[in-house]
Amino acid sequence: MSDEKEMRDLALLEAYILGDLTPDKNALVEQRLQREESFMRLFETLKHLNTATRLSHLARKRDALQNLERQISEEE
Repeated sequence: MSDEKEMRDLALLEAYILGDLTPDKNALVEQRLQREESFMRLFETLKHLNTATRLSHLARKRDALQNLERQISEEE
């Protein structure tokens, strides 16, 4: 797969995951996911990356809240 095609597919899949596609484009992505193994692998990879990014972001927020909680406890 060419880098240009992969970048277009990544952008398309990201829009699909975010729910930003028209119903027609959404249907086309779903058809490709059923037909093209490489497209499905790319989708799975992107999904896992999005999940990992979200979890990392949440972990940083949790750590910040725990630090704030410790500071408040120390001040009391």
